[in-house]
Amino acid sequence: MLLKLSVHCYQFTLNIKQLALIMLTVIVLLPGFNVHASASNIIGIRFWQSPDKTRVVFDMSASPTHQLQLLKNPHRVVIDIEDGRLDVDLTKININSTMIDRIRTSRSSESGKLRVVLDLKRAVVPKSFTLNPVQNIGNRLVLDLKEPQEKVVAEKGITRATDLKKHDIFVVIDAGHGGEDPGASGYRGSKEKTITLSIAQKLAKVINQQQGMKAELSRTGDYYLSLIKRTEIARKKGADLFLSIHADAFKNRKVRGSSVWVLSDKGADSEVGLWLEQRENNTDLLGGVDSVALKNYEPDVAEVLLKIQTERSVRLSHSIAKNIIDELGKIMVVHNKKPRKAGFVVLKNPAVPSILVETGFISNASDEKNLRSSSFQKKLTNSILKGIHAYFRSNTPNGVKMASLSSNVKSGKTTHQIVRGDTLSAIANQYGVSMSRLRRTNGLKSDKLLVGKRLVIPSQI
Repeated sequence: MLLKLSVHCYQFTLNIKQLALIMLTVIVLLPGFNVHASASNIIGIRFWQSPDKTRVVFDMSASPTHQLQLLKNPHRVVIDIEDGRLDVDLTKININSTMIDRIRTSRSSESGKLRVVLDLKRAVVPKSFTLNPVQNIGNRLVLDLKEPQEKVVAEKGITRATDLKKHDIFVVIDAGHGGEDPGASGYRGSKEKTITLSIAQKLAKVINQQQGMKAELSRTGDYYLSLIKRTEIARKKGADLFLSIHADAFKNRKVRGSSVWVLSDKGADSEVGLWLEQRENNTDLLGGVDSVALKNYEPDVAEVLLKIQTERSVRLSHSIAKNIIDELGKIMVVHNKKPRKAGFVVLKNPAVPSILVETGFISNASDEKNLRSSSFQKKLTNSILKGIHAYFRSNTPNGVKMASLSSNVKSGKTTHQIVRGDTLSAIANQYGVSMSRLRRTNGLKSDKLLVGKRLVIPSQI
């Protein structure tokens, strides 16, 4: 009898355990329940400062749920993060911002959430959003702090391209990527965003040394700038040319050389349709500064105007690109003697001829070495300048007096450092010079080359 009772008790205990397991399974499967929910801890904080905003990036251990508040007297931004913890030493954070005075944290007494407080130097307009992991970057919570619109409008009276165009060829130079967007990475760890900014700065400097030419940068530091914003800068300033600088990458590390891109015909046609759909918002597509808004035209008239202007822009872009390719071919390998065509966003600008220069393959060891070299960057920018000048010398816009190139560009020596595998014939072909001139210029008595030695390339001008 006792044995039977023990067996029944054991079975009853087993049934209770099974029932509990079933109930737990049901609860776990209920919507909104996550027994393994990850804490959203802040594991890093970075700041990116641009002329009109500060971007704060919180590196998170998991995708965060958060609420944003803007408070006054004094000005501050508050972010509450659910199930969050601070895993960063705030005393070691360098606050690179013209808008933020300090950053501190606390624990909300009501909800227990992690509270991040940014004490501000003045009023701002905040916006926050989350980003999912990409490549080697994890979850992020992004906070953008912008100037109030009325202040932005008041300060827009800086350089107006309409004043410049009376005298100068005006070029907006766009350094690709920036800030949270590093672009491609090189074999030795070079970042595309760093190389493109360095080249863009050198190109702007050499253009600004020319009489009758003027250049400005779309971004002047290491910060993120949207693709649409880049084209807007050129359009609103009435640029004669928008030139975007990039450094390509490919899975085959043997691939090297430069290329120049313009907007494809299909890309141009599709963009006209998109612009027309959004014509209520696109107020400055026709001609840039002080132009009449698209919405002031009937749809069929607006379509004709856009097509004419876009076709003209693409045609001019193609001609300028061809001149730059001719010059680049004298100092390095180029993939194609004709401009390549694509639908890149930065090329979609009906009011401004736009080109994209891939300066080399950062994934190739030789190209990366060149792109990191200040002397090569100078040769590269001189070649691009010569290409731009060659086009505008023959196609000077109305009201602009085109000057000749400065003597320092004409007389600048081009050199080539010999690497393993180089031959005299290959170098001569790369720079578009004869082998006999190459030998004579460098006093060579044979075609034998020494690795590491620099050859002076005869001028083509």
